[in-house]
Amino acid sequence: MSELDRIKILIKWMIGSGIAPNQEAIGVLLGYKSKSSFSQIINGHVPLPKKFIESLYSLDNRVNKKWLLTGEGDMLTEKDAEQTATILNEPPKKYISGAETLLESQARLISMQEQLMLNNTKLVETNSKITEQMIELFKKQGEAESRAILEDVKNEIENLKRELKNSPARGDAGCADVG
Repeated sequence: MSELDRIKILIKWMIGSGIAPNQEAIGVLLGYKSKSSFSQIINGHVPLPKKFIESLYSLDNRVNKKWLLTGEGDMLTEKDAEQTATILNEPPKKYISGAETLLESQARLISMQEQLMLNNTKLVETNSKITEQMIELFKKQGEAESRAILEDVKNEIENLKRELKNSPARGDAGCADVG
């Protein structure tokens, strides 16, 4: 087994052990600012830096440095072979589950945001209508006409309140009352 193969196995074990959630995070722990530069090293596209093995080894004191350098001995100095085999052969379920939960939450938030944007558009349109009606009211200044316009404005506001109260985003987002 090559040194790069051992490094890849160790990185997979570190991810499964919870030292980091993914390969990119391990790169960050080792001081790499770019995902690409770390990836090029572990994929053998560029030579291993002199301090790479030492830095990787320092992330977990259970790592057997001799194994990492030569392949001799076990990967871990103190280990439960069964537990290590499980970690190496199974995907890190807690991270997959967490990612699925985050994706579901994100989808719900996007849906709520879309509904809120629709509601906001309706509010803007209604505000424009009300403003136009108020301008008309002040232009005419006849009492009977003013009352009729005010009644229309009240009805429009009440219709909008009912519509927004029944909106799917309202219950989840906790929107404030309109009016």
